[in-house]
Amino acid sequence: YQPGGFHPVQIGDKFSAGRYRIIHKLGFGGSSTIWLARDGKFSDTGSGKLVAVKALRADESTTDYPDLVIPKLLQRTGPSHYFRIVEDHFFVDGPNGRHQFLVSALAGPSV
Repeated sequence: YQPGGFHPVQIGDKFSAGRYRIIHKLGFGGSSTIWLARDGKFSDTGSGKLVAVKALRADESTTDYPDLVIPKLLQRTGPSHYFRIVEDHFFVDGPNGRHQFLVSALAGPSV
């Protein structure tokens, strides 16, 4: 947690104008942290569907991040359900820089 590094995220934080509420940390790696969140877009009570929110390090946050570009290229070849699609993305300005957040459907546990 230093300039160019991770964005400090805590349980209960809300992002994207309050749409996504952080529930639990799912994991982390060298370039991001992954969080379980509720998408309250279509719910008046805030109990919307569960999603995974990936918070990229500031120095990894670009508009041509592979998780955004590759699925779009693959979709041009026809429908496929064998790769994860980013459902939403947004940027958050924080104490360590500008961070890209990627939202995708929550996957099950690893086997």
